Amino acid sequence: MKREILAVLLMMGILLALSGNVQALGVAPADMEMIFEGGVEREVVIKVVNSNGEEMRASVGVEGDMSEWIELSEDSIYFAEGEKEKKISYKISFPSEIPEPGDHITRVIIREVPEEIGSKGTGIMIVSAVGHILKVSVPYTGKYARAKLFVPKFRLNQENNFAIEVTNLGTETIDVKALLDIYGPEGEGVANLESGEATIEPKDKEILIVKWTPEYKGEFLVKVRVKYNDHFARDEKYVTVGELFVDVESITVGRFVLGGIAKFDILLRSEWNRQIKDLFARMIIMDVRNETVGDFKTPTVEMEAFERKVLNAYWDTEGVEKGAYDASIKIYYEGKTTERKLRTYVTLENIETEIVGLTARAITPGGRGIGLDDNIILLVMVLLFSNLGWIWYFRRRGRRG
Repeated sequence: MKREILAVLLMMGILLALSGNVQALGVAPADMEMIFEGGVEREVVIKVVNSNGEEMRASVGVEGDMSEWIELSEDSIYFAEGEKEKKISYKISFPSEIPEPGDHITRVIIREVPEEIGSKGTGIMIVSAVGHILKVSVPYTGKYARAKLFVPKFRLNQENNFAIEVTNLGTETIDVKALLDIYGPEGEGVANLESGEATIEPKDKEILIVKWTPEYKGEFLVKVRVKYNDHFARDEKYVTVGELFVDVESITVGRFVLGGIAKFDILLRSEWNRQIKDLFARMIIMDVRNETVGDFKTPTVEMEAFERKVLNAYWDTEGVEKGAYDASIKIYYEGKTTERKLRTYVTLENIETEIVGLTARAITPGGRGIGLDDNIILLVMVLLFSNLGWIWYFRRRGRRG
């Protein structure tokens, strides 16, 4: 059994060693947009990044709608040790016409060429690849526009601008105007705004500006309609004003006798415009020796938009002496934490708690997809459990034999 476990651990070590040597490729720009022009030739330069600076080779290929009209400057790249970037290019020679209007997507793929590991047919290859995306928009006959809404970071009671990029993808000149509608989390209307007017020639684009001064914190859905002649181009995005935040307004204790159970009424205030789920608070009380004399929390609740709500927590004061104690309260909600330092004064028949100040407001980083390191860890775990399963199976089978 020991030998089998050692074999599994050795395999894990090999996998982790290989994972440390994985090449990291990058490309800039990651994408490029063009409007189709019959008979025109264009050249695009892209930078390929070898962030580890290790010796490697990479292949360069192209696939997608416009690949037959693209010529690569080279089909492979060599990085010497310590070389971290290379520039390559491609030319696109547009035909005289493309009958199908709309977006045509093509990808330039740069893929690491792995070195052989061990003998033929053995070893584990982990390679990296990146892609540069070319989007070519073929104009529509007549009037046709596309709208793209850009949302900045808004702050409460401070004016900022929405930007709407309007691209004329038709063959005729258009007159445009942006109409912007802002909605709260329940679909209620918050504001109706509009931009000035602009004229856009075919294959050109304009930026329309719409100003807004938010009066409430929270999350809002922004829908834009760009009117051009008798048609509309649309886009929508969410905008956040301020940060999701719940604060402590007060902490009080009702009738109390030292040695008994103290009931804390913790008044919280939501500063957000939608319901907050799975919220609870935890209090910790420390004596002069920095030892914990109280550690208790409230039930988990939900808070409605901008609600004030009392949460209850209970402290058994048996063995607690009169005096002043340092304390803290933390509120946990949706991956965030609000913390306040407290000063608690305990007498025979009374407890008073003073809020000292806000000391922390932690925001958990946003979620991310499974990356290369995650895949390696997942592979190691799968192989580990798979091998342990086989070991168990053969040992069980051996006992039966």
